[in-house]
Amino acid sequence: MINKKYFLLGIFIFGIFLMSFASAESGMAVFQNSTAAFAATPQYKIWNESDFSATLNATVESGTLQWLVVKNNPIIEQVVLGTTNSSGATRIRFYNSTNGWSASTLMASASGVTATRGFDIEIEQLSGEVIVVYNNGTAGVLAYKTWSSDSGWSAESRIINNLTGQVNWVKMAADRNSNNIMLVAADANARLTAVIWNGTGWSTSVLLETALFTVAKQNFDVAYENSGDALLVWAETVTAYPKYITYSNNSWGIEASGPASSGQAAGFQWFKLANYPNTDRIMMCYVDSAADYNCAEWTGSGWGSVIEITAAGEYSNGASFRNFDVVPDTFSNSFFLMYALNNEDYYRTIRCFGQSNCQAGIWENSQSFLSGVDIGADTAWASLAYDPENPGKITAVMIDQNLGVGSAGNEYYARISCSNSANSCAADQTSTLFSVNTNQIYESAGFTYFGRKPTVQNITTPSPLTASSLMTISANNVNDTNGNSLSFYCSSSSAPSASNTICTGGNTSVNSPYTGTSCSFTSQSSDGTYVSYCRVYDGDLYSSVVNLTYVVSSSAPTTSVVSVAGDSVASYIDTVNDGATLINVSGETGMTCRWASSDLAYSSMSNPCTTNGIYSSCNINGISSEGFYNRYVSCANSLGIGQSSSQNLDVGFYLDYTAPTTSDNSNTDVQIPGYSVTITE
Repeated sequence: MINKKYFLLGIFIFGIFLMSFASAESGMAVFQNSTAAFAATPQYKIWNESDFSATLNATVESGTLQWLVVKNNPIIEQVVLGTTNSSGATRIRFYNSTNGWSASTLMASASGVTATRGFDIEIEQLSGEVIVVYNNGTAGVLAYKTWSSDSGWSAESRIINNLTGQVNWVKMAADRNSNNIMLVAADANARLTAVIWNGTGWSTSVLLETALFTVAKQNFDVAYENSGDALLVWAETVTAYPKYITYSNNSWGIEASGPASSGQAAGFQWFKLANYPNTDRIMMCYVDSAADYNCAEWTGSGWGSVIEITAAGEYSNGASFRNFDVVPDTFSNSFFLMYALNNEDYYRTIRCFGQSNCQAGIWENSQSFLSGVDIGADTAWASLAYDPENPGKITAVMIDQNLGVGSAGNEYYARISCSNSANSCAADQTSTLFSVNTNQIYESAGFTYFGRKPTVQNITTPSPLTASSLMTISANNVNDTNGNSLSFYCSSSSAPSASNTICTGGNTSVNSPYTGTSCSFTSQSSDGTYVSYCRVYDGDLYSSVVNLTYVVSSSAPTTSVVSVAGDSVASYIDTVNDGATLINVSGETGMTCRWASSDLAYSSMSNPCTTNGIYSSCNINGISSEGFYNRYVSCANSLGIGQSSSQNLDVGFYLDYTAPTTSDNSNTDVQIPGYSVTITE
């Protein structure tokens, strides 16, 4: 083990391709360079799935960059980069391929902490709105700002919380299927609090812990399940087991003890959680102060078996290194861990191969990364990013430790390919890309893949429909800026997927330009009003859900008389001698109506009525003589299902347009009281 009083960062970027090539998203590596004119200015390289670009500068800043967070916005073309420099100033800037980098926006000029990361960035997964939570220099304060493409940055606001000291660590996680974001923060007084953002405001905060095991490291983490439930883990001063709690349906669960291996004896230091996309599976890995690495999978309802990966990991008590990370391997339904052993100048990789093995705590044999290529010094930091568009591809950012400030580190691009069998990964390419001279004490490098969610504007289908008939839902204005192949799912569930889709036909697998996207299935067998929910899927990200309401009807419409010749009260009287009597009826949208002088089924009538919306007007002709008449109105729905004679409207009315002629038996003679006069027509 080398002396760790002084360190030097060597940053190594490795592209790990766990399966064969396919066209993929590009990405961005961002890092700090101590030899740059402004050591707080982030530098970056664009990754195009075959090589990195030349080194470029982001927005110029002063001081020395220490902490860095980089996130991709899944809704708009935007990379969000946050940094904290040696003065504790936290700044945010944006990047897109058209405009390059924006000017940086200052969150806090002096955060009050520099040895820990007192800020984090997260993005609402439906709206694309950015939220930044940070230490603004005041003890116990969680400050935040939001950004939207419509309004820009908000003013600073504060979150009511349970902290009392300077905020040391901030971690946020976003629910992929809503705008919910969970914030977890720890302060210098070893207190841990959590609060949920619902897209417009914060929930009441909950105090989870008052005695964290350490405040120097992020010994907690949080991740969302696909269900929208969240899992939070942390370590208190009692070292036997980690603690965990769930958040579901706006309610907190009961705090409980998580899994720990039989070899676990020392205090927990760092935790990392990783969700397997579009499932409720979450892998938890952690390291303790005795350099033991443990991992266990959360299934969505409980813990699988825990495994001790190694009891001889690289770890230095008092240093803030986190030289391990875990991400999903989306090709083999597995999780992939990168870590390092004590005094080894390279990293190791290992997978729990397949879902059943992951839950059983069965992992492959450890592989020497790049067959043990020496990265220069003992390991310090590792962070992983899985490629959302190409199953099995992962990019790793690795930082080494070295004696003497000012020594050079190196960045490498490497590829390893794994077949879908155990212990099959092997490096097949390495090449030096560039050297970096920087400070390795902080996590000052990161990588993110670019990529946005596919979109669908709306869906349509003819309505009403006959029962048990083939119906087709058409998706309109489908698009994916990444050009991926898309799958179209529809369901009665509000979260349609491959497992619950009702589509049995149509054009459900589409490529750019995505015209004719559709889903066909058999309509319900019972009359009624139904809702279908649909969305498209690019292999990692779903579009927002769109829905429609449609009517299944195998019955003729139900109708009623509105008026006859303007008379709305039976018995109806037509008092105009114009050769026609207008009968108005009401029913349903899309119906057609006919009339006849005999009580016939709709199909046997021939005199048409005029329909507008749910109303139909029947102009009864052929009547000229005064008297009482019966006429019959029969209607059919938009599917042509007509009324029978027993369902028709039997409309009786009088035609009476002549004023009466009267006579009486009165006379002009003077009469005494008690007389009567009879008037007759």
